[in-house]
Order: sequence, then structure tokens, then C-alpha cells
Amino acid sequence: FQGYTFLNDKISHGQAMADEVHFTIAGINIDKILGFNLIAGRWFDHSEASGDKSVVVINQSLKEKLFGDENAVGKNIIYKDQNYRVIGVTDHYKYQGEFSRSVDIIFSPFWFKNANIRSWGKPKTDFIKVISGTSIAEINNLTREISLRFPDYKIEITPLTSDRTQYIRRIWGPVTAVFIVFTFVLLIVLLGQFGVLWYNISQRKTEIGIRRAIGANKSKIFIMILREMSLWASAGIILGAIIFSQAPILKLYPVDLNIFINSILISAVVIYILVTLCSLIPGIQATKIRPAAALHEE
Repeated sequence: FQGYTFLNDKISHGQAMADEVHFTIAGINIDKILGFNLIAGRWFDHSEASGDKSVVVINQSLKEKLFGDENAVGKNIIYKDQNYRVIGVTDHYKYQGEFSRSVDIIFSPFWFKNANIRSWGKPKTDFIKVISGTSIAEINNLTREISLRFPDYKIEITPLTSDRTQYIRRIWGPVTAVFIVFTFVLLIVLLGQFGVLWYNISQRKTEIGIRRAIGANKSKIFIMILREMSLWASAGIILGAIIFSQAPILKLYPVDLNIFINSILISAVVIYILVTLCSLIPGIQATKIRPAAALHEE
């Protein structure tokens, strides 16, 4: 692979357009080494890698934008008035890892002519597939042979499994830390919410006793407590949503708008569930208040 890059100009097919396309120079065997899943067409061969500079392989995401439900193999895409023939389509390949978002990708054995490209990712990476059971000593010998052939370069061979392990740690490390902090904060909030509700019920014994005396049954008292807590939770959710909605408007984080909307909805559901759980025991306590005892204490 030559390093992944980012095309600033549009790729088109007829009236269909796609921008923010990620471009890479790929060798003839990289599909076998990395296990690309070709859903249509084929990969580059030796003749195309050495002579034909107008063939490309695209991924499923770009194919859907440019061709829709049509077959893309054998058709042309246009970049700066140059035609490039599509010979294959891969599936939704995520080159930055399985936890990254899907992007539009073009694979080519050569640079595009007059391409307006900015660097993205590693500048150059070569992949070598070794026979299963190859020892570390043999890999070290290979490293030395490559170093002797290219003395001006620093050669480092890293197993893909090691790279993937480090990638997963980089992703899940911060997530795990945030989850632990979130769990402790959530526990503190639950205890605080439970204590406030318990104290609130104990201070409203007279009110609840009068309501019971004029005909309110246990279920109505319980629903009243839940409704009041839900109204306070709704006020907090609306205020939080207004503040949180400023992030996509001001473009503070590079996250899709749908993710922000879904996160707000999920947070609202979680808050309502927590408020309901915290209201159960105080609500049941309120239903057990006897009118005579409440008025007698007053």
C-alpha cells in the first residue's frame, strides 16, 4: 500500500457525485494479503499494475453513491475530465479499523493524473504474507536482507495481529476508563436521587394524608409521585438537549448529526428509566401513609 490519502475534488459518474473520497495506491496481491471481499469484478493483475493507468477498484459505499443499484464493473468514473474504468467492487471495507466509520475508497495501481490530494495516514506501507509456521528467526533474517538492500531506510516488521491488538487497546482503553467513571457517577446520582425523593416524601406526609382522606387511592398517589419526578426530569432533559445541540451547530466535534440525535434520545430514555427506578421505593412508601396517622402527627 501507498498511504491512504484524501481527495478534495469530486468523483463523478453521469449526474452522480461523490466527494471526500479516500484514495490509495494498492499492489496486485494486497487483496489476498488483507483478505478483501470482492463482491463484483476482480482485482488488478500484472499488466494493469505495469501499464494500464486508468483502472480502479472501488468499495461498496462509493459504488452506491455513484451507481446505485446498477452494476459498476466495466463502467467509468470521472476525475478532472479523466476517465477511470471500474474493474472491481469490494465490500464496506474500513481501513482505519472495524470501529471507524465507513468512507468512500478508491484503490488504484497508480496516482491519479493531476490529483489534488492531501496526505492521510501512513506515507507508505508494504505488506508481506509469510507461510504459516514461519519462525521469528526467519523473519529477522528477512528484515536483515531488506535492510542490506535498502541501507538508507529504517526497516521494521510488525505483525498485523500486533497492530490490531494495539488498535483495539487504543479504542477500548479510553472507552473502558470513561465507562468506569460513568458507572461511579451514575451510582452517586442514583443514591442522591433516591435520598432526595425519600426526604421529599417524608416532608409531604400531611399533603399525602389529606389526599388519601379525600379519596385518593394508593395507585393515584404512586402515579402522582412518578409524574412529578418525570416532569422534573423532562425539564432537565430539555435544558441539557438545548445545550448539547450547540455542539453540531458550532461543529465542535466531527460527529454525524444522526449520532447526536440518537445520543440525546438514548440519554433521555436512560434518564427516565433511572428516575422511575429511584421513584419506586419512595412511591411505595408514600402509598403506605395512613391519613389518620399523618394528620395526627401534624
